[in-house]
Amino acid sequence: MASLELMQAEPQHLERLWKNTARYRKVLHDLGLDIWGSETPAIPIVLGSKELAYRFWQSLMEKGIFTVMSIAPAVPPGKDLIRTSISAMHSDEQLDRIAEAMAYATKKL
Repeated sequence: MASLELMQAEPQHLERLWKNTARYRKVLHDLGLDIWGSETPAIPIVLGSKELAYRFWQSLMEKGIFTVMSIAPAVPPGKDLIRTSISAMHSDEQLDRIAEAMAYATKKL
């Protein structure tokens, strides 16, 4: 109940969530990454094979970015992916760091 009251009293958190989500989606789009049509703050990055998903995940870990890898049978065959999510609490500096790590991981594919 307290969470709902906070959301009503302080709408800036929801506004910040969608601002961060839009910024992150643009980063992924500009890198040519497949986000499987996601329109939510939980954004998958579809890489298509477990080998590519693992290399991408590992590259992000090298840059200190934690994600979750999902491979078949947890996802449909050919839809092996990295699960990511953005929150209202991500700062601009953190989003910059995430963008740099995503560019790094994309180059390593």
